[in-house]
Amino acid sequence: MKTSAALRLLAMLLLMAIQSPSVYALDYYWVGGSGNWSDHNNHWATTSGGNVFHDQVPTSMDNVFFDANSFPMGGTVTIDPTIIYCMNMTWTGAGNMPTFFCPNDKQVWIYGSLALIPGMVWDVQGQVYFRAFEMGKTILTAGQVFKNHVYFDGSGGEWTLLDEFSTNQYLQIRSGTLRTNDQTVNVLHFQIICYNFSTTSVFLGASTVNIVGSLYIYNYCNSITFDAAILALKKVMI
Repeated sequence: MKTSAALRLLAMLLLMAIQSPSVYALDYYWVGGSGNWSDHNNHWATTSGGNVFHDQVPTSMDNVFFDANSFPMGGTVTIDPTIIYCMNMTWTGAGNMPTFFCPNDKQVWIYGSLALIPGMVWDVQGQVYFRAFEMGKTILTAGQVFKNHVYFDGSGGEWTLLDEFSTNQYLQIRSGTLRTNDQTVNVLHFQIICYNFSTTSVFLGASTVNIVGSLYIYNYCNSITFDAAILALKKVMI
């Protein structure tokens, strides 16, 4: 009886594994110039410049690439779902001045690293969430400016800025570790908050933080860690 029950359990687990979506990260390559993010049948190829397409849009585990084969005549990627997800988003090598357009009622959630380029239009009017839950993520903005609120919110996540970071709205750190890496930071409001008893760490090093509006620090969590620079900043701003 016990052996029979064990075999039934094993068969059930195998069936679930077959029916469940892949737990492995996949690479998605944008092709075909202008189009909507949701149109995976025509734009999300399995290889750079390829004509075999994924059967769904990227998930939070998948890497997305916009490269030299993405925009042969330029074009615009339009965000049409309410929220889009990806692991790493990379624009390295993309040519012909492509545009990444996100309306203000949509959101971009990135669970890994972000690498933008100067030769693009980052027209993201919606909010951007960095949701990493692992260490070692990087952000390269290449001079692009965020137009809406930017949130760092990933317990156990760590982000390091590789160049100047600018947003016209809030920069809010909710959980995880942000390392500005001596880079200049330009924000309207700078907020350090954490929820659900998480831990938040912010290390400014030798960064210059230009705050147009206000600095807000709210400790409702296990701990908030600051380095000397942000302690000095707190003393000046409050």
